[in-house]
Amino acid sequence: MNNEALIQKLEGLPEQVTSPCVAEADIKNLLAELRKIKAEKDIACGSLIIQLAEIQEELRRAGLPFDWKSEKIEASIKDMLPAVGHTIKTEYGSANFRKGSVRVSYDYKALDACPDEYVKQAILPYRKETLVSSSISIEVF
Repeated sequence: MNNEALIQKLEGLPEQVTSPCVAEADIKNLLAELRKIKAEKDIACGSLIIQLAEIQEELRRAGLPFDWKSEKIEASIKDMLPAVGHTIKTEYGSANFRKGSVRVSYDYKALDACPDEYVKQAILPYRKETLVSSSISIEVF
């Protein structure tokens, strides 16, 4: 099956794919199609990408004196702000100050494995669980 036919087939599929083996084969074919499209784009846009890189380098060089001055001023503000001890806001911007703090965490696996029931009951009300969704990333080489 060619890739265009595969894409048309996938557009008509329900959201749940029934066979993991079929889905895996289809994903491999789609990744091959993505690689082909990426290569075509690189060929079609190559000269523009080179021009853009040259312009970005020219912009970087033109901005260097301004960046240097900005970095010196920011360093001075960062040196002085701890003596002030609070955030300073003006119509021109703000210098934000956050006091240092201590972050405490516990080894939840060790606490969960603790055989002492009293300890488990004492810590249970303070246990926080955050559900983290799965994620998917696609990388084409």
